[in-house]
Amino acid sequence: MRRRARLLGWLFVAVLASAGVVAVWAGRVMWLLAAVLALVVFTAALLVELGKRAIDSERLSREVLRRMRKQVALAESGLQAEADRRAGLLLLHDELARLRVDIQSDRDGLPVRVGTEIAERIKRSQPDLLRKVSYETREQLRDMEAFAYLYPQVHPAALMPPLGRWSMDVRNVAHLTDLIRQRVPRRVLELGGGASTVWLGYILREIDARMLSVDHDEKFASITRGNILRHGLEAVVDVQIAPLKESEIAGRAGKWYSAELFTGCGPIDLLIVDGPPGRSSRFARLPAIEFLKGELAEGALVVLDDADRPAEAAAVASWIKDYGMEQIDIGVSGLAVLQWSST
Repeated sequence: MRRRARLLGWLFVAVLASAGVVAVWAGRVMWLLAAVLALVVFTAALLVELGKRAIDSERLSREVLRRMRKQVALAESGLQAEADRRAGLLLLHDELARLRVDIQSDRDGLPVRVGTEIAERIKRSQPDLLRKVSYETREQLRDMEAFAYLYPQVHPAALMPPLGRWSMDVRNVAHLTDLIRQRVPRRVLELGGGASTVWLGYILREIDARMLSVDHDEKFASITRGNILRHGLEAVVDVQIAPLKESEIAGRAGKWYSAELFTGCGPIDLLIVDGPPGRSSRFARLPAIEFLKGELAEGALVVLDDADRPAEAAAVASWIKDYGMEQIDIGVSGLAVLQWSST
């Protein structure tokens, strides 16, 4: 590009010079003046172009210098980061070296200290562990004793459902068996059936009694009903479903069974309160007496399972205070046994 401009410039100068010579030779002064003016214009244009090129060259130089400075700054930051990393590695190396020396110097005393600490922890936890083992052992012995007392009283036609856990425990069932043999009830109402329903069904069949077992859940009721059929106790035990509904007794809101099922089910000689489950509401079993007092026979027994729980203990206290009931057979098992009187 520069070469072409240079050639054009020289060609233009040559043309002007030739024109000047011809003009002089021909005596044409005006032509000479025109040629000189054209030369001046061309020179000015050439100077402007050279000025632009100088400006562009300066800009390019500044851009190159800026990029070089940026690269230098990046290189310096990289060198600083590498220096910091090396310094950190040196500090880590020194720390590991000190730790190695500490471990080497303390190697002999470490097992002694660890052993001493373990022995101290075992010593501190031993009383609690012994108490827990002792309690569990006593409970198992009590259950074995109650089972050995209870099992000979039934002559099962099939494998018996296990007691304990979610169902009534074996000692409470044995206590209930004693109460049934002593009082010989004719009609029994059980709120919350399960494994205990089958065991009690055998005892009730011996005395020609009948039991209505009520559950709020179809699944649980179906399991109980299946056990009753398997043991041939359907003539003794009738399993029914009563859904839970909102209720309020003595200012305490909760859920209790649908009361329509219990109309005309009396006179009840023995009421077993093992439901609704405590998770349904805080005072789930408290409404039993209020809803069933019209169906209870004079002198009927009311038996409450899980009597050691706070909600059940509160229910017992309320029944004694509000209905004048008398608590009997205290401390025999985990049951609370109360006697109803309408007077």
